[in-house]
Amino acid sequence: MVESDGATILKWVKDSKKPLFGKAKIGEEECRNNILEFLSKKKTVDRSSLWSKFSVEERKSVISRMTDKDLKQAFEDFMKSDLEFDLAIIRKSLPDEDWDILAEVICSRSQQQRSELARSGITKDIVEKIEKALEDRTHLNQAVQLIEKLLSDKTLKPCTTDVDFDSVNLTDDKIIEVLSQSEPGSLREKLQSSTRILDRINAETTGLYRTLLRAYAQYLKDSGKYFGDILMKDDATKAKEALCRILISRAQIDLDEIKEYVNNSPGQSFSNLITKVKSVEPLMRRLANQ
Repeated sequence: MVESDGATILKWVKDSKKPLFGKAKIGEEECRNNILEFLSKKKTVDRSSLWSKFSVEERKSVISRMTDKDLKQAFEDFMKSDLEFDLAIIRKSLPDEDWDILAEVICSRSQQQRSELARSGITKDIVEKIEKALEDRTHLNQAVQLIEKLLSDKTLKPCTTDVDFDSVNLTDDKIIEVLSQSEPGSLREKLQSSTRILDRINAETTGLYRTLLRAYAQYLKDSGKYFGDILMKDDATKAKEALCRILISRAQIDLDEIKEYVNNSPGQSFSNLITKVKSVEPLMRRLANQ
């Protein structure tokens, strides 16, 4: 029987010369299932800590024996720390100019995670990229300012009682200050009581600044709906990537709310979404049902 701490599982992976997660041979099925179970049950910090004990060459050996490209990528993602995972997502989104994914990471992470991102130095890379890439300079300064303030190592405070997101007198400077300095809990209460915030963002902002504001407002108002809508987009080329990204990043946070929203949407089923990912379905399904 494989030990519950996962050490024996990864030792088997390292020592075995058989393909991993390919066509199962006699005797391999139990170990494969135990590896899947380990990946889906262990906290990110436990997985990444165990993975860090492997040398670079040992890691390459493990990864090289995975026979499926998608599962290989999923395994690598699962074994990363939260910071490594988010940095990889951001660095992939920048050359692709995928501002929606960039906004998703910046706006949906905890203050501790954003502080770690800030200390990594990635903010400079983000700002340099968007200043070169964006042709529409309208609200560019506001977008840069919001990113720099969100990705900072600071202590947040409760949202002040005088903030009214429906007020026509609420300036961009005030919005950026409130969003970047307020605790998510108190900010969520303010946004949920607002009836015009999303309409105002659509009418009064443009470009990346609008993308960031909408992502943060939608995430704080209803995180289940925010991530559920991302998963139900019709873009098939990004469906698998989005599902893996969201399952890994939200598994121990608000995955139940996301599943509930998807399942309550007409013609949708969270289980069917997972079925679409084919080779990584067993891993994703375990993660979704933990």
